[in-house]
Amino acid sequence: MKKFFVVFILCLLSSFSSAQTNTNTVIEGVRVPSSIQLAGRKLHLNGAGVRYKAVVKVYVAALYLEQPSTNPEQIYNTKGSIQLALTMLRNMNSAELGRLFIKGMEENCSKEEQTRLISDFRYMGELFARFKNLEKGETLIIEWPANGAMAVSVDGFYDQTPIKNPDFKKALLSIWLGENPADWQLKVMLLNNGRANNNNQGQNR
Repeated sequence: MKKFFVVFILCLLSSFSSAQTNTNTVIEGVRVPSSIQLAGRKLHLNGAGVRYKAVVKVYVAALYLEQPSTNPEQIYNTKGSIQLALTMLRNMNSAELGRLFIKGMEENCSKEEQTRLISDFRYMGELFARFKNLEKGETLIIEWPANGAMAVSVDGFYDQTPIKNPDFKKALLSIWLGENPADWQLKVMLLNNGRANNNNQGQNR
């Protein structure tokens, strides 16, 4: 009887552990899978959180990597696949979001880097102009398949961009992971680094 009881408890613990492993994270009502597939490769959730602009909730961001990392430079230079998913928490004009992207890149790139990337900046501006609005609940996905060009998709729209420049990947990701991120708290969440020193955090823009 005692042996049966021990086996029963172990089975319960095993089932609980399995359920915990398979449970998706839910942030502001948005389901965030613990892993995804991209171009035949498995990516793991590196971190996720809410992007605030002042006190307004803008979107839930989720960063997926093949090899989880808390080091931005390591993420910029990875040869593996990357996906960044932004699920809107309010309706937003794509032009407004595009301006936030450009501002974020400008605040994390030198003038020389901006000059080198001007054609890619222009292409991103043209891309955002192709979809007028992002509705609450829609997800903007930016992904970099290993050894491939950046792709952007939202609500059925998909664009395989000609942008392969790794410097642009770094510039774009620096919006969230750079030295001057748009939201310090979100940077910490995306890097899944709860030990970050709050004294170094700035104000959300």
